[in-house]
Amino acid sequence: MRRFQGLCGLLLLGVAGCGGFFVPQTGGGGGGGNTGDYIYVGNGSDPYIAGFGVSSSGALSVLSGSPYNNGVAAQSLAVTPSNTFLYAGTTNGIYLYAISSNGSISVQNSGSAVAQDMVATQMQVEVDSTGSYLLASGFGTSIGAQAIGIYTINTSTGLLTAVGGSPIPLYTGNASTPTVVTPTG
Repeated sequence: MRRFQGLCGLLLLGVAGCGGFFVPQTGGGGGGGNTGDYIYVGNGSDPYIAGFGVSSSGALSVLSGSPYNNGVAAQSLAVTPSNTFLYAGTTNGIYLYAISSNGSISVQNSGSAVAQDMVATQMQVEVDSTGSYLLASGFGTSIGAQAIGIYTINTSTGLLTAVGGSPIPLYTGNASTPTVVTPTG
């Protein structure tokens, strides 16, 4: 049933016309019959991230080693525009993966979260169009409120550094309201 729901979700993306929403993918990738385009799917209720290659005809193929065990259920995923790093927002923080030339991913930072000051059951993570910043919305553990965390991305290692003053509180309270930030390029 989960696979069917995931497939329906992917089909809706194509039907809904997402042009201009996603960051243009101009780098990375390659290998096999894939176009260098990859799809990563996190299931908010189990610790696995599935990876798929996309052929020039649009057919999907399972990537080597997929699904990947994150150890914590991914609530949101974001990929850098260069296709070199994948970030998984979880209830325990933000985890980092390196993306290889064949699309497979490997956990970085010895499997530890690269940022633990932002957590949520409905966390959202986004990478800006330059690949220099990651924004995360969720619960700021250091301030005890809903917040947006802003991080610089080390383009060599993928590690995150919180920008001064981050996380920025949105409001106080226990309610969880998903927030999406989209890059404008």
